[in-house]
Amino acid sequence: MRILHCTDFHANAAWFQWLVAHSGEYSLVCLTGDCLDLLALHRIDEQVRLVRNSVRQAKCAVALCSGNNDSFTGAPAPAYLHHAAWMAEATKRESAWGDGAVFTLGGTRFRCIGWNSILPAADPGEIWLFHAPPARSLPSTDRDAHDVGDEILGEVCRSHRGPRIVFSGHQHSPQSWAEKVGRTWCFNPGVTPLSPVPNHVIVDLGAGTVTYRVSDLDKSWVAIEA
Repeated sequence: MRILHCTDFHANAAWFQWLVAHSGEYSLVCLTGDCLDLLALHRIDEQVRLVRNSVRQAKCAVALCSGNNDSFTGAPAPAYLHHAAWMAEATKRESAWGDGAVFTLGGTRFRCIGWNSILPAADPGEIWLFHAPPARSLPSTDRDAHDVGDEILGEVCRSHRGPRIVFSGHQHSPQSWAEKVGRTWCFNPGVTPLSPVPNHVIVDLGAGTVTYRVSDLDKSWVAIEA
């Protein structure tokens, strides 16, 4: 099974168009939060339509989790931003999942964990979608040592109680796109703002390989247990 992992699109229409165009090359697309951009709240309806239409047009299964830009409570934000409620409508198609979903695909169980959600107990074979990487990890920390990771997830992973893989984002300029923390592989492709193509990670579970691509060029890869 081939999985495409992207993150932090922040309502970049060109990146969503690219994702739809290439989705047929994969069994599953995982978008790990900040699909929307709260700094452009005046066009939030347009942003939600962009995500919803992209999910519906994708040529494979799609899984989402919310990030800090996908959820907002209080004026002037519309009610559907509360706890990222818009995501339920956006994933209303066959083989699409959002916050709170647990599903099995190709014999692997996946969990979509929303922003500020309580972490469940992890099965060692699971794959999680969670916006923030584990704290004090290379994917959560930039070169100035600014760490935006999740402390609880970090503790879970370092105590060897984490899932097999965590797909994340949040840190746009991670020190590294990949690190194994405890028993858990953690991936964050980061963001290259002016690139016509989003940074992305390609996971081939059958081959046990993970490839990192920036500007549609292979930059690095790691081997994981097949």
